[in-house]
Amino acid sequence: MLQAVSQGHILDFILSSIITMSIKYLQMRDGVYQYVRRVPSELKDKYPSGTVRISLKTKDQSEALRKLMILNKQYDMEFDSLLMHGDMNPVQVTAAAQALARQYDYNIDLFVDLLIDPLTDRFRKQYPERDPEPGPKTLLSPVQYEAWRLITKGDDLRFSFEDAFKLYLKNHLKKDDERFSEMATRNAYDFINLMGNLQFNEITRDQVREYVRKKLEGGSSTGTVRRKLNTLSAICETTIKERQIVMVSPFKGVTIPNLGKDAKKPNMLEPDKLKELMRDFSSETSSSALMILLQAELGTRIAEVSGLAKEDIKLTHEIPHVVITEKPWRTLKTKESERAVPLVGLALEAAKIALKAFPESDVLFPQYKKPRGGDAASAAVNKRLETYGITSHSFRHMMKDRLREAGCPQDIRDAIQGHSTSSVAETYGLGHSLRTMKSWLDKVVITL
Repeated sequence: MLQAVSQGHILDFILSSIITMSIKYLQMRDGVYQYVRRVPSELKDKYPSGTVRISLKTKDQSEALRKLMILNKQYDMEFDSLLMHGDMNPVQVTAAAQALARQYDYNIDLFVDLLIDPLTDRFRKQYPERDPEPGPKTLLSPVQYEAWRLITKGDDLRFSFEDAFKLYLKNHLKKDDERFSEMATRNAYDFINLMGNLQFNEITRDQVREYVRKKLEGGSSTGTVRRKLNTLSAICETTIKERQIVMVSPFKGVTIPNLGKDAKKPNMLEPDKLKELMRDFSSETSSSALMILLQAELGTRIAEVSGLAKEDIKLTHEIPHVVITEKPWRTLKTKESERAVPLVGLALEAAKIALKAFPESDVLFPQYKKPRGGDAASAAVNKRLETYGITSHSFRHMMKDRLREAGCPQDIRDAIQGHSTSSVAETYGLGHSLRTMKSWLDKVVITL
């Protein structure tokens, strides 16, 4: 056994005649190790004795050092929090309590030995006449009390919203889709960072409403908040189902004040300006120019164009068209996004050029055949469109307006742009459907 020599709040372990190891905050009394630490002078009002003294209830050096490390982390965190924040807000309390519970390895015996018993002894000395003895809520600080609840209430209470998110991602069909995973992670941790890593079964509707309020006050649009709530609600519903919990999702049906009233319609071009834009790009064969021509006459999303395979271009069909389907390198926004759209005007010419541009490739635009390729394509196209004051998504809105002004029925507009319940199986190969769509696209085709 190593020889230990006490030096105030430091205990020296004599390893050999020439080597001594000093351990701060460790003392011995009657052969039993103690944790002794002076309180920062700024916190004397919160710790009247000016010193934290806790018996480690052991004569074993290894056990003493293990308990010392736990207490050191606890008081480092507690002192720093009080010095920096004064009174901690609920988010800080939750985060600190979770960290504290982990330090005790969710071991109730260790928590009682190192924290509750010393505080109880101190309370008895200060109030010897008081009866009955105080409970944990009286003895413990807010952080310590929340940690005690986590340790004593079992696994359900330890299951946090972060745990719920991990369960959601693990079980989702799109878990390997990089773009989906990034979006889901961003939305989940946006909630956690703003509201704290709340225990799953204790999240309330008031907390969800508070999250909505904070996001709106922070400048987020109502549409953005709606999309985030959709993700959070999906996480909650998945967890309820997978863990077979009997509860109603606190995210279900939460309203967003003035939803949609702050939405900004993308900039649009007048017909003559749109014709000028198409004329400018019709003389180019760059990938960005070809995507612009295709998107303008198809009314698609940019990712639907950038992710096209050559086999999706049906030029030999009675009605030349493009088939938009899910690809390993590019997902679609919705099931209804799967569709066939006739190729007309400059889009038809652009498709012919694109098919020959990269003879060794199986896709039209190989530089975007990768995870998040649609984002890269959007950035490239938007850069080309800056001088026109629009973005790639403007083409989608302009197509909707062009078809509406031409008198095109809504169900056909929806089929062209992927908003209807029609699928590829209902359109591809059925000449009358393609023919009907083509008749309306011909009415709005851009002629130079």
